[in-house]
Amino acid sequence: MKISVLKSKIHRAVITQAELDYIGSITIDEDLMDSAGICEYEHVHIVNVNSGSRIETYVIAGERGSGVICLNGAAARSGQKGDRIIIMSYADMSPEEIKDNPPKVVFVDDNNKIIRTARYEKHGRLEDNKEEVLETGRNLLCKNPVEDKREILGNPENWKMFTTEGASAVFNHSRNSTTIFIERTGKLPAYFFRIQGRYTGIKLKANKRYRIEFDYRSSANMYFQFAVLNDYYSYRCYYTATLESYKEKQHYSGDFTMFGSDDNVSVTFACCNGLIKKPYSITFENISLTEYE
Repeated sequence: MKISVLKSKIHRAVITQAELDYIGSITIDEDLMDSAGICEYEHVHIVNVNSGSRIETYVIAGERGSGVICLNGAAARSGQKGDRIIIMSYADMSPEEIKDNPPKVVFVDDNNKIIRTARYEKHGRLEDNKEEVLETGRNLLCKNPVEDKREILGNPENWKMFTTEGASAVFNHSRNSTTIFIERTGKLPAYFFRIQGRYTGIKLKANKRYRIEFDYRSSANMYFQFAVLNDYYSYRCYYTATLESYKEKQHYSGDFTMFGSDDNVSVTFACCNGLIKKPYSITFENISLTEYE
C-alpha cells in the first residue's frame, strides 16, 4: 500500500511576482527546487501565510540564484507581491519508505536565499542537514570539504561594541565567540537594530570564496541580523541574513564570493530591534570566516 505523504517544503518564501496573464503555474528559483528536491512540472500545494488561501498547481523552473517566486495565471489571484507562502511537495511511499525518507524543510530569508535546511523527526521536531552547505547562492551536497582554507578571525582585541542612544548592553568577547547581555533599548525606530557586536580589521580579496559559520542561542526568542560589510566608509554589505534565535543552539553556514578587494571589513551581529520587558542575552560561538582557494 502506498500513502501520500509530505516529501519537502519551502518554508515562508516571499512572492516576488504575480503574473495573471500567463498559463498557470508557479515559477521557483531553480536553486530552491534543487534543495527541496522538487522537479519541474511537479504537482505542489501552496499555502499563503498572509491570507490563508490554499491552492494546487505545478512548478516551472525559474532563473537559478534569482530568488524568483512568481504566481502565474489563475494562481496569481491567490497572493500578491510580498506575501509569505509555504510550498509543499508530496510523494507516494510505502510505510517502510516513509521511515527512511523524513520530509525535508528549506528555510529562506527575505530575498528567498537559503539560510537553513532540515528534516522532520517525530512529532514535528526538526534536525539540521549537516552534510549540505551553502555555496555562492547554491545548495550543494558536499561530501568532501575543501581543504585549502584559512581562518580570518583570530584576534579577540578586534571585537568592538556599538549601542545607540539610550541602549545598554554588556559584551563578553573571546577569539571566536561573543555574548551580548542586553539590558535596555534606546529610542530609535523599532526596525533599527540598536545593539551591535562587530569583529573588525578583516581583509578580503577579490575573486575569492569565503564561508561564514557560527552557532547561536539566546535566553529568549528574538530576531537578529548579521552582516559581512565594509566597516569604514561606504558600509557596503557583501553578505547578510536575518535569523531567529531560540534557547536551543542552532548552526548557520553561508558562502559568498568577493568581486573586489576590501581591507576594512567587519562581521557584525546586530540585535534588539524592539522594546524588551526584561534583560536577555544572545551568544554567538564557534564563529569562523574562512577563505577557500
